[in-house]
Amino acid sequence: MKAEFRVTGMSCASCAAHVENAVRGVEGVSSVVVSLLTDSMQVEFDLPATEERIVSAVGRAGYGASLPEPGKELTFDDAPRRSGGRRLLISALFTLPLFWLAMGHMIGLPIPPFLSPHVHPYAFMAVQMALAYAVAVINSRFFTGGFLALIRRAPNMDSLVMLGSGASLLHGTVTFVLALLGGGEKAVELSMALYFDAAAMILTLVSLGKLLEGRAKRKTTAAIRALTALSPDTATVLRDGNPIVIPTGELAVGDVVILRVGDRVPADGTVISGNGCCDESSLTGESRPIDKAPGDTLATGCLLSDGYLEMRADRVGRRLRRGSGGRCRGCR
Repeated sequence: MKAEFRVTGMSCASCAAHVENAVRGVEGVSSVVVSLLTDSMQVEFDLPATEERIVSAVGRAGYGASLPEPGKELTFDDAPRRSGGRRLLISALFTLPLFWLAMGHMIGLPIPPFLSPHVHPYAFMAVQMALAYAVAVINSRFFTGGFLALIRRAPNMDSLVMLGSGASLLHGTVTFVLALLGGGEKAVELSMALYFDAAAMILTLVSLGKLLEGRAKRKTTAAIRALTALSPDTATVLRDGNPIVIPTGELAVGDVVILRVGDRVPADGTVISGNGCCDESSLTGESRPIDKAPGDTLATGCLLSDGYLEMRADRVGRRLRRGSGGRCRGCR
């Protein structure tokens, strides 16, 4: 049996590897492929493994898994991008004044007298701490996800962010408490070693990186969908010496496929008979058709612009489905 699942909660390659290892541990699972790009997982399994046990294994690993509703594709969830953009904007609104307050006196930027570290060190430290903790609360998902990953002994990128930002927050908080206890000149001295700005900058810059990463993933997924659009829905194959038309998804390795003028190549393969010209511009950018003869290779999606070919299918896979706003479904 084969099934495809949506996986939630993955943030890096380490997460994908952890999910894959967790599912491989389910008795009866023979193959697992986890895609961080599409947040999906394809599993081949037999009894005693079931879809429920696979979902449960992913849950125990600290992630979420679900099957698409019958008749529906795994669609791209745009909500994380929108919420990530809002978090980044709000984080920046707190981080920029924090950076100005912490570093302004070092680079000549004016600071109001009531926030001067030399005149009012406690106000200087308290405002910084408030701004830093505001950014930490806005990006609390890094702390919760990173801490849970550490507890499960499967640290990921969130764990690294949590440790870096958390250490700066803890250092600044302890320093602030020591300044309150020390008073006077001690407070002025300690106010220069808070590092609250480092904690906020880590969280804000990583949030920016996450947003850019998500945008790149969406563009890559769109490019994959565009390539899969070149693959034909049907293929003409020779079965018992007779040509029959079958869905591309039913092609098997070794099938002999007939290509006529105007046909697109349904699978990667090798020419075994005939001669023709193949337009490969969609894949290689080559503007002129390429002559094909027995022994030459053909790539999925290329167009036969002239001649007649018979090819042997060497690499086949499940058809990548396309839908409005949906994701591509990966090949086996």
